[in-house]
Amino acid sequence: MKINSYNSNLKINKKDSMAKKHTKINKLNFTSNKTEQAEPVDLSKNKFFNPELKEYLDKHTFLYNCEDGKVRNLNVLQILEQNTYPLSDVDMEMYHSTPSKEIAQKIIKEGFNTKYISRTMFGPGFYFSPSQADAMNYYRAILKADCKGKCAKIKTGFYSDIWQKELKNEVSKLTRSIPGYKSNIYFPSNSEKITNEYIRTLLCDMGYDFGYGSNGRTHCYVAFNPDAITNIQLV
Repeated sequence: MKINSYNSNLKINKKDSMAKKHTKINKLNFTSNKTEQAEPVDLSKNKFFNPELKEYLDKHTFLYNCEDGKVRNLNVLQILEQNTYPLSDVDMEMYHSTPSKEIAQKIIKEGFNTKYISRTMFGPGFYFSPSQADAMNYYRAILKADCKGKCAKIKTGFYSDIWQKELKNEVSKLTRSIPGYKSNIYFPSNSEKITNEYIRTLLCDMGYDFGYGSNGRTHCYVAFNPDAITNIQLV
């Protein structure tokens, strides 16, 4: 699942530059067909991933406290490698909760869409539990599905540690000129959606369809790859 599809309408202004201490990148100038109402950003098709945006995210680094006690300057992929450990493959029926039966029916019809990802405790993805009762602790509309694929153990808190660094601000700078991004009708913010999709794609590129996380009170599986979720049904 490589990020390799870009919008042919994207134009780059070569006069401006960004990032004082990191790899220089040109300010991105996005254009789109005029419509009466801006459409939500569809990151499931990587619509707004420009080659220079991806290159910037690949090379962006910040100081990170590693498990050996040393502070190193790492990029996002290196952070993921520090916080993921291979586990046994997943092959089981699991449960996912969603706010309403209408949303549940849409998921059954269309599948899980990555542009609606909002939960990130153990990485950006779709959160499942092997227990129906546990899933009902969040929402009352419950889906069950067959989940099968490669799995990683995810270190608690790794995502918030990345997100709280300057990566959020840098992505925000790069997306300010994208049509519709200044609107407050989208939640989470589109800079966060881009970061979520970028990190989710990296985890898939590392070979992981799922992640397992536990903080002592909560344990769950996160589906990074929607293709690894099949036979979706309403409970």
